[in-house]
Amino acid sequence: MEIILMENIGKLGKVGDVVTVRPGYARNYLFPMQKALRASEANKTIFESKRSEIEKKNADSQQNADSLSKKLNGVDFILTRQAGETGRLYGSVSARDIAEHINKKFGSTVDAHAVRLRTPLKEIGIFPLALVPYGDVMINFRIIVAQSEDEAKSLLEAEKDESEKAKKREADDAKKTLEAEKKADAEAPEEEAEEAAPAMEESSEKDS
Repeated sequence: MEIILMENIGKLGKVGDVVTVRPGYARNYLFPMQKALRASEANKTIFESKRSEIEKKNADSQQNADSLSKKLNGVDFILTRQAGETGRLYGSVSARDIAEHINKKFGSTVDAHAVRLRTPLKEIGIFPLALVPYGDVMINFRIIVAQSEDEAKSLLEAEKDESEKAKKREADDAKKTLEAEKKADAEAPEEEAEEAAPAMEESSEKDS
């Protein structure tokens, strides 16, 4: 299906481009989100008549997305939820919940569709996520789902401890590997000398 892009969409194209996409993608996402129009002659005429207005709107969206990226990228958010003893939530954390939390904190207008979350979060933990508020702008952040701020802090401390342990294990492994290589290098000349000794003895016997 041919469509007219109403905004910049990643690798798909820039605002005003006429591109071909799967019908389902257009009907289920692009059209409802007003990101594209069917590329009919009538719509092409409408787009051209409003091009300057549409391009200005896109420039503003790009600026807002860049601004949000500077504030949100790399941030850890705490969302408190009730959970059972196993850490299973009584309910879940959806993309809409996350978008609302971001909008409340930063005064933005992020849509739930911009949150890259395949399925709702249903347990206590730390979850890396991404947000695509506009075009090619990709914002990486994390959601910490916990029953309280204290529990969230404990999760972060446990993560830090595990990270430090992993770094120590890597350093120990690297040290052992280096020592093994040094030992092998030191033993190599001795082995070569031992292998060469019988050959020298045979040569001496032949000469005599």
